[in-house]
Amino acid sequence: MITGVDTYVVGNPWKNWLFVRLETDEGLYRIGEGTLNGFAKTVETAIHQLDHLYVGMSPFDVETIILGCSGTCIRTAHRARASRGGHRDGLLGHRSSAKPRDCHTTT
Repeated sequence: MITGVDTYVVGNPWKNWLFVRLETDEGLYRIGEGTLNGFAKTVETAIHQLDHLYVGMSPFDVETIILGCSGTCIRTAHRARASRGGHRDGLLGHRSSAKPRDCHTTT
């Protein structure tokens, strides 16, 4: 089971990278990269705020994790758009890309 997630923003002169470390109850971990240019802190925040959707799940249940995180992000984006009358951007949907790679390669 996934027991935790750590995130690390690593800066350099041309962009910041966001690295994600997932840990399991068997002591295994995997490090992935979830950078979205210019939005490292935003993606990092989303990963931590949505951890209730994947902590406690099997790291091999990749599709369920992706669908759960993506569905929540899409619903949030629609509510935000409706409340401010603006356009939905792709930012909220992007953050789930860090975990599928991490979970899928935990073996």
